[in-house]
Amino acid sequence: MATEKKILQDVVLLRPLAILLIVIYHSFIIYMHEWDAPVAFQDIKAYWWIAKFAISFSLELFVFFSGYIYYLQCSSKGNNTLSLIKNKFRRLYIPAIVFSVAYMLLFYRDKSLSCLEIIQYLITGAGHLWYLPMLFGVFLFASLLLKLPDTLFKCMFIALACLAAIIQTIHLPLNLSFVLYYTPFFLLGYEINKYRHIVLRKCVNTQNIVITVIMYFLLFIICNYTKEYIDNNEVEMFQFVLPIVKVMVKVVHLIVAFLSIIVCYIVVNKYLIGGGVPACFKNLNENCFGVYLFQQFILMFIYYHTPLSQMVSPYILPLIALLITITSSYLLTFLFRKSKVGRLLIG
Repeated sequence: MATEKKILQDVVLLRPLAILLIVIYHSFIIYMHEWDAPVAFQDIKAYWWIAKFAISFSLELFVFFSGYIYYLQCSSKGNNTLSLIKNKFRRLYIPAIVFSVAYMLLFYRDKSLSCLEIIQYLITGAGHLWYLPMLFGVFLFASLLLKLPDTLFKCMFIALACLAAIIQTIHLPLNLSFVLYYTPFFLLGYEINKYRHIVLRKCVNTQNIVITVIMYFLLFIICNYTKEYIDNNEVEMFQFVLPIVKVMVKVVHLIVAFLSIIVCYIVVNKYLIGGGVPACFKNLNENCFGVYLFQQFILMFIYYHTPLSQMVSPYILPLIALLITITSSYLLTFLFRKSKVGRLLIG
C-alpha cells in the first residue's frame, strides 16, 4: 500500500495542473475563434498563444493519468473488461448524460434540436462533455488491446501512435476518431507505470528535463506558426502539397503532446525525490472531476449571459473569467459532493 501511495503522488500533483490548463484554455478560447465572440470582443494575439499552449497537452495528460492508474488496478484486480464497463459507465457515462441534458436545456434552447441530434448529444456528450464518453471508449478499447499477446500488443501500440496524426484528419461517427487518437496516450501511461522503476532511474535528472523542455517549446512554436501560415495561405498553396503539410503539422503536434507529458512526469517525480505532496493538492485532486464538469457552464454564462465583456477591459476579461470560473466550479463541486446524488455523479 505504501508503494502504491507513493506512485500516485505524481498524479495528485499533476491532475490539478491539467484541469487548470483546461480552464485556462476555455477562458481564452474566444481568442482562437472556436467560440462565438462576446459583445465588445477584441482580438489579442498573446491570448491566442496562451490558449494554444493550454490545449497543447492538457487533454492528453488526463488520458495519460487514466492509463497510469489503470495499470495499478490491473495489477491488483486484473483486466476484467465487464467490470471495467460497469464501473466506467457509472463514473463517466452517467455524469455525461445528466450534464449533457443540463447543457442542452441551458445553451441549446434556440437551436430547435431534432430527436436524432438530442440522442447524438446524449451518446457523444454536449459541449465539453464529449470528453467523458470518449474516455469511456478509450478505456474499453485499451482494455481489449491489453488482452493481446505481448508482442502483438506492442505492435498495435506502435501502430496507433504512428497513425494518431492521420487519425485526427478522419471524422468517424460517435467520436471514434478521438478514441483512436487518445488511446496511445492511455497506453503510454500504462506502460510508463509498468516500467516506472526503469523510467525513473534513467530519465529523472536535470539534463533530461532541460533537453525535453527545449525540444517541446521549439516544436510547439514551429507547429503553431506553420499551422497559422497554412490557415492564412491555404488557397495559394498547391493542392497536392497542402494535405502533406497538414499531416506533418499534426505529426509535430503529436510529438509536442508526448514530449509535454514526459516533461511533466519527469519534473514532478524529480520534485518528489526531495519532497511530498502539499495538503492543498490532495484536496484539489479530489475535486478535479467536478471542476471539469462545471467550468464550461460557468464560462458560457459569463461570456454570453452577463455584461462582463462590456464592463471590463478586453485585456483583463479572460483573467477575470478564469478567476470566477475556478472559484465557482470548485465551490459548486464542494457543495455538490455534500449530497448523496452529487457524490454518485462526481465522486
